[in-house]
Amino acid sequence: MPFTLFHVGPGVLISLLLSRYVNSFSLLISTVFVDVEPLLYMVIYGYVVHGFLHTIPGAVLFGLVVGYLCYISRSYLNKIRKLLPWCQRYTLSSCLAGGVVGSLLHVFLDAPLYRDLQLLPLIGNPLYHTYDSFSLLFSYYTTLMLPLIYVVYFTYVKIKERRSDKS
Repeated sequence: MPFTLFHVGPGVLISLLLSRYVNSFSLLISTVFVDVEPLLYMVIYGYVVHGFLHTIPGAVLFGLVVGYLCYISRSYLNKIRKLLPWCQRYTLSSCLAGGVVGSLLHVFLDAPLYRDLQLLPLIGNPLYHTYDSFSLLFSYYTTLMLPLIYVVYFTYVKIKERRSDKS
Protein backbone atom coordinates (compact mmCIF):
# COMPACT_ATOMS: atom_id res chain seq x y z
CA MET A 1 0.00 0.00 0.00
CA PRO A 2 2.63 2.65 0.83
CA PHE A 3 4.35 1.88 -2.46
CA THR A 4 1.33 2.77 -4.62
CA LEU A 5 3.09 5.77 -6.18
CA PHE A 6 5.99 3.52 -7.17
CA HIS A 7 3.60 1.75 -9.52
CA VAL A 8 3.29 4.89 -11.64
CA GLY A 9 6.87 4.74 -12.95
CA PRO A 10 6.75 1.16 -14.18
CA GLY A 11 3.22 1.82 -15.46
CA VAL A 12 4.37 4.77 -17.53
CA LEU A 13 7.35 2.80 -18.81
CA ILE A 14 5.19 -0.16 -19.87
CA SER A 15 2.56 2.13 -21.41
CA LEU A 16 5.27 3.86 -23.44
CA LEU A 17 6.67 0.55 -24.63
CA LEU A 18 3.24 -0.87 -25.50
CA SER A 19 1.51 2.34 -26.63
CA ARG A 20 0.70 0.84 -30.05
CA TYR A 21 -1.27 -1.96 -28.43
CA VAL A 22 -2.67 -0.72 -25.13
CA ASN A 23 -4.51 2.34 -23.94
CA SER A 24 -2.11 4.13 -21.62
CA PHE A 25 -4.84 5.79 -19.60
CA SER A 26 -6.54 2.51 -18.66
CA LEU A 27 -3.15 0.96 -17.95
CA LEU A 28 -2.15 3.74 -15.56
CA ILE A 29 -5.53 3.88 -13.83
CA SER A 30 -5.59 0.14 -13.21
CA THR A 31 -1.94 0.15 -12.09
CA VAL A 32 -2.68 2.57 -9.26
CA PHE A 33 -6.29 1.86 -8.34
CA VAL A 34 -5.82 -1.82 -7.51
CA ASP A 35 -4.75 -0.48 -4.11
CA VAL A 36 -8.27 0.76 -3.37
CA GLU A 37 -8.92 -2.69 -1.92
CA PRO A 38 -6.12 -2.62 0.72
CA LEU A 39 -7.06 1.00 1.49
CA LEU A 40 -10.62 -0.11 2.28
CA TYR A 41 -9.30 -2.90 4.50
CA MET A 42 -7.09 -0.39 6.29
CA VAL A 43 -9.93 2.07 6.84
CA ILE A 44 -12.46 -0.56 7.92
CA TYR A 45 -10.29 -3.02 9.85
CA GLY A 46 -7.18 -0.99 10.71
CA TYR A 47 -4.66 -3.13 8.86
CA VAL A 48 -3.64 -3.73 5.27
CA VAL A 49 -4.74 -6.91 3.52
CA HIS A 50 -4.15 -7.73 -0.11
CA GLY A 51 -7.32 -9.52 -1.12
CA PHE A 52 -8.94 -10.73 -4.33
CA LEU A 53 -7.78 -7.83 -6.54
CA HIS A 54 -4.20 -8.78 -5.71
CA THR A 55 -4.63 -12.24 -7.23
CA ILE A 56 -4.16 -13.04 -10.90
CA PRO A 57 -7.89 -13.65 -11.60
CA GLY A 58 -8.86 -10.60 -9.53
CA ALA A 59 -6.37 -8.38 -11.34
CA VAL A 60 -7.60 -9.58 -14.73
CA LEU A 61 -11.23 -8.95 -13.77
CA PHE A 62 -10.42 -5.53 -12.33
CA GLY A 63 -8.39 -4.64 -15.43
CA LEU A 64 -11.27 -5.60 -17.71
CA VAL A 65 -13.66 -3.41 -15.70
CA VAL A 66 -11.26 -0.44 -15.76
CA GLY A 67 -10.60 -0.96 -19.46
CA TYR A 68 -14.30 -1.07 -20.28
CA LEU A 69 -14.97 2.05 -18.20
CA CYS A 70 -12.17 3.86 -20.05
CA TYR A 71 -13.59 2.71 -23.37
CA ILE A 72 -17.11 3.98 -22.64
CA SER A 73 -15.58 7.23 -21.32
CA ARG A 74 -13.36 7.72 -24.37
CA SER A 75 -15.12 10.87 -25.59
CA TYR A 76 -14.37 12.54 -22.27
CA LEU A 77 -10.86 11.05 -22.04
CA ASN A 78 -10.02 12.31 -25.52
CA LYS A 79 -10.48 15.83 -24.17
CA ILE A 80 -7.78 15.30 -21.56
CA ARG A 81 -5.44 13.41 -23.89
CA LYS A 82 -2.91 16.23 -23.56
CA LEU A 83 -2.00 14.78 -20.16
CA LEU A 84 -0.81 11.59 -21.85
CA PRO A 85 0.39 12.72 -25.28
CA TRP A 86 1.60 9.24 -26.24
CA CYS A 87 -1.83 7.72 -25.54
CA GLN A 88 -3.30 7.34 -29.01
CA ARG A 89 -5.64 4.35 -29.01
CA TYR A 90 -9.16 4.19 -27.57
CA THR A 91 -10.39 0.96 -29.14
CA LEU A 92 -12.18 -1.58 -26.96
CA SER A 93 -9.33 -4.07 -27.26
CA SER A 94 -6.62 -1.50 -26.43
CA CYS A 95 -8.57 -0.25 -23.39
CA LEU A 96 -9.18 -3.79 -22.11
CA ALA A 97 -5.56 -4.75 -22.74
CA GLY A 98 -4.31 -1.63 -20.95
CA GLY A 99 -6.48 -2.33 -17.92
CA VAL A 100 -5.38 -5.96 -17.65
CA VAL A 101 -1.69 -5.21 -18.21
CA GLY A 102 -1.80 -2.42 -15.62
CA SER A 103 -3.51 -4.42 -12.89
CA LEU A 104 -1.28 -7.46 -13.46
CA LEU A 105 1.77 -5.19 -13.41
CA HIS A 106 0.64 -3.88 -10.04
CA VAL A 107 0.19 -7.37 -8.61
CA PHE A 108 3.58 -8.56 -9.83
CA LEU A 109 5.29 -5.43 -8.49
CA ASP A 110 3.69 -6.06 -5.09
CA ALA A 111 4.41 -9.80 -5.01
CA PRO A 112 8.04 -9.59 -3.80
CA LEU A 113 7.03 -7.20 -1.00
CA TYR A 114 3.98 -8.71 0.67
CA ARG A 115 3.62 -12.17 2.18
CA ASP A 116 -0.20 -11.95 2.38
CA LEU A 117 -0.53 -11.53 -1.38
CA GLN A 118 -1.81 -14.76 -2.94
CA LEU A 119 -0.94 -15.30 -6.60
CA LEU A 120 -3.96 -17.46 -7.31
CA PRO A 121 -4.21 -19.87 -9.09
CA LEU A 122 -0.68 -20.48 -7.75
CA ILE A 123 -0.43 -21.60 -4.14
CA GLY A 124 0.83 -18.83 -1.90
CA ASN A 125 3.25 -16.20 -3.13
CA PRO A 126 6.37 -17.77 -4.65
CA LEU A 127 7.74 -14.30 -5.50
CA TYR A 128 7.81 -13.09 -1.88
CA HIS A 129 11.32 -11.94 -0.91
CA THR A 130 12.84 -12.86 -4.27
CA TYR A 131 14.56 -9.44 -4.29
CA ASP A 132 16.28 -7.57 -1.51
CA SER A 133 14.71 -4.22 -0.54
CA PHE A 134 17.52 -2.10 -1.98
CA SER A 135 17.32 -3.71 -5.43
CA LEU A 136 13.56 -3.42 -5.47
CA LEU A 137 13.53 0.24 -4.47
CA PHE A 138 16.36 1.03 -6.89
CA SER A 139 14.40 -0.52 -9.74
CA TYR A 140 11.25 1.38 -8.73
CA TYR A 141 13.10 4.70 -8.62
CA THR A 142 14.85 3.97 -11.91
CA THR A 143 11.64 3.07 -13.68
CA LEU A 144 10.05 6.17 -12.20
CA MET A 145 12.76 8.48 -13.55
CA LEU A 146 13.20 7.04 -17.05
CA PRO A 147 9.57 7.52 -18.14
CA LEU A 148 9.47 10.99 -16.64
CA ILE A 149 12.55 11.95 -18.63
CA TYR A 150 10.94 10.49 -21.76
CA VAL A 151 7.65 12.32 -21.15
CA VAL A 152 9.49 15.63 -20.73
CA TYR A 153 11.44 14.96 -23.93
CA PHE A 154 8.30 13.84 -25.81
CA THR A 155 6.43 16.94 -24.70
CA TYR A 156 9.37 19.14 -25.76
CA VAL A 157 9.43 17.51 -29.21
CA LYS A 158 5.65 17.95 -29.65
CA ILE A 159 5.81 21.62 -28.63
CA LYS A 160 8.73 22.17 -31.01
CA GLU A 161 6.78 20.46 -33.85
CA ARG A 162 3.73 22.65 -33.21
CA ARG A 163 5.83 25.80 -33.24
CA SER A 164 7.51 24.81 -36.50
CA ASP A 165 4.10 23.98 -38.03
CA LYS A 166 2.85 27.48 -37.18
CA SER A 167 5.87 29.11 -38.80
